[in-house]
This record gives sequence, structure tokens and C-alpha cells, in this order.
Amino acid sequence: MRRLSPGLALTTLLLGAVLPFPATARAQGAEGPVPEAPAAAAQEKEPDRWRFAVDFGFNGQIGNTQLIALSSGFQLKRLETEHFELELSAGYRYGRSRSEIVARSAQMRVALNMFPQARLSPYLFSTAERDRFRRLDLRSNGGGGMKYRVWDSQHGRMALIAAALYSYEDFTPTATATPNGARQNARWNVRLEAERRLGEAVKITHASAWQPVWDRASDFDIELTTTVATRVSQSVSMTMNHVYQHDSLPPEGVKREDQRLVVGLRLDL
Repeated sequence: MRRLSPGLALTTLLLGAVLPFPATARAQGAEGPVPEAPAAAAQEKEPDRWRFAVDFGFNGQIGNTQLIALSSGFQLKRLETEHFELELSAGYRYGRSRSEIVARSAQMRVALNMFPQARLSPYLFSTAERDRFRRLDLRSNGGGGMKYRVWDSQHGRMALIAAALYSYEDFTPTATATPNGARQNARWNVRLEAERRLGEAVKITHASAWQPVWDRASDFDIELTTTVATRVSQSVSMTMNHVYQHDSLPPEGVKREDQRLVVGLRLDL
């Protein structure tokens, strides 16, 4: 066998060492670190600051009228409560029976808590209501006071509110009742709010309000509202809502007490 010269042998070794290098380099480059994803994608999704819910249900009522009607409403609540707490809610009921309107009422409420993390904080609110069967063309309240946080935990909360408000009431005339005219009064507002969670699916909320005229305690309004919500899915809940209202000085032809029970669904959007 012919022997290779030292120069040819050295050249062969160098070529053998150099020729595989590009493939090796490419393989090492493919196994290198993957470019980092954009910072925005790597960041966690920010929690929702607002919650919007829509209610649909059936309404049964006894008192000034006996009926079954449809009801709807919505709630807008700020979830980020580090700086302030804001809640807006509205409801509407409508029903017909034999081509006659048997229910038509609307309510709206706005509440603002200035420092929800503090035990004692300023509190502002405003309400408006219309109800054909209670002869309320308009009842509006607005005022402010202090909110005292009695209890607050992951299982529930309780707060007591003491405030002063201005009340305006205007009544609709009827064929049998004489016009009552408008009423304007300064009232006190003592309100208790409570919320209790039973596990992950059930939540019970309650609100009680007593509003006497500031210098005439015999003239007062009472409202008790209790809601039980059972979560069916992440965005759907079954609700049962009971409202009791008492007016110590109702207009002519209107009873003092009213109650309604609404069973329906709540959609969290």
C-alpha cells in the first residue's frame, strides 16, 4: 500500500475536522435559547376592575295589587376598592293582564363609599323610584353620611350607615283620590348592609333602611331587601329577591305595605 506523504495526511486531517463544522454549528444554533416572548404577553392578565350583571325574572306581588309580571335590571359595581367603592343598580317591572297594564315601576340607586378600606368612611347615595300602583310619580332621595364597617372577611361583611337626606315625593292624581301634592322633607337614614357567603356557590345579601322625618318620627319609610344568589356556572346565577316596603303615611287609596318576590337569573358579563 502506498504511504501518504506527511503533507497530504495533515491536509486530510484538517479537512476532516473542518468540513463537519458548519452542520455542528447549525445544530448548536438550533438548540440555543428561544427568543423571549414580548413582555406584554409574559405579564399576567390584570384583574377586572368592574363587574356588570343583568337580571331577568318573574315577579309576584301582594298588597296594592296582586299580579305576576316580568322584571329586569342591571348592576354595575367597581371591584377595585382600594381608593373608592361605587355601585349603580336599576330595576324595571312591567306586566299586562287582559290588555291592561298591571305593573309598571322603576327604581335606581347610586352609592359611593370614599374610603372603603377604612373602618369609618364618608358615604354618598342617591335613589329614584316610580310606581304606578303606589301613585308615585317620582320619589327621589339624596344625601350623605358616614359608613361604619362592623365586620369584613372573606366569608362576608357587615356595615352600618347613618346619614341625612333630602326627600322629594310627587304623587299621581286618580279619578277617586284627590291630589296630594308634592312632599319635601329632610329625613334621617339608618341603614344596615350585610353579606354572607356559604361556600363558593351561595351568597346572601341583605339591606335594611329606616328613614324617619327628622323632626317627626311617626312619619317614616322602611325597606327590607334580601337576595339569595346560587351560582350555576361562572357567569350564571339563580336569584331569589324579596322586598318589603312600609310607608307610614301613604297617599289616599294606597296601602301602607308592599311586598314582592322575584325569582330569576343573573348574568355576569
